[in-house]
Amino acid sequence: LNIAHKFGRSVVMKGIYPGYYPDEVRSILDGKAIFVNIERNPLDACVSILKARRHRFGDESQWFAWKPFADEFEKLKRLDVYEQIVEQVTWFQKYYKAIADVTVDLETVCEKPDQVVGMFGKVQRKTPKEKLRFHRHTDTERDLFRGL
Repeated sequence: LNIAHKFGRSVVMKGIYPGYYPDEVRSILDGKAIFVNIERNPLDACVSILKARRHRFGDESQWFAWKPFADEFEKLKRLDVYEQIVEQVTWFQKYYKAIADVTVDLETVCEKPDQVVGMFGKVQRKTPKEKLRFHRHTDTERDLFRGL
């Protein structure tokens, strides 16, 4: 991020840290970051997670994919497998909508990518205070992120 910013270049990325630390990313890029939430059909996402649990672990009760923040994850761990997966997908959809500057469905991205890219110049970027707070980051978490 810092290298792209230094040379005035754009960067597109997908990853766990930008999503978990949007305030820091926005700060590093002087508020020029655009967070795009590409939303998948929730049922497709749930089926995919269930299949991945079975394929990777041979056990659908084993957690697969990103975890919500600790307090929410503790609640989800106590649910049965199917409720867990539905709540996992629901939590992340709400979270990403809350931090995103724009949300677009996956089908539109696949069918009309030029239209989606064209939207970016018209996006009203969020500031850190505008987004919903899901988690208070500890100083240790912030230091780890800054060190990346």
